[in-house]
Amino acid sequence: MTTQTRIRLAPVILCALYAVFLAVFALDAFDPDKGRWAQWLAFGVHLLPSAFILLVLILAWRREWVGSTVYAGLGLGYVFMWKGHWLSEVLVAGPLFLISLLFLWSWRLRRREARRTIASQP
Repeated sequence: MTTQTRIRLAPVILCALYAVFLAVFALDAFDPDKGRWAQWLAFGVHLLPSAFILLVLILAWRREWVGSTVYAGLGLGYVFMWKGHWLSEVLVAGPLFLISLLFLWSWRLRRREARRTIASQP
């Protein structure tokens, strides 16, 4: 596997793992004091952030600048809207910023390759 392939796959893999990480928090929706339908509804609502992360991943698969922009915006939104413990900001917003930087790097790499291809054509 070449370095360019690793650079392109790194944000995709990290984003998928981040969605799974967020989905784990949806498990707290199951409360024995609630009814079955209320539990499943709460579980579905708690899975919405993971679904949104995966939706953006689908959009960013070939348009890396979309992923870079949206994930940076989500990270900034979390930092500015939820003033919590610093550790929660690092665990939730930190991976978003890392994913954003990796998508930006992948996008710049793709643009550089496209320029080389255009320049090498007669």
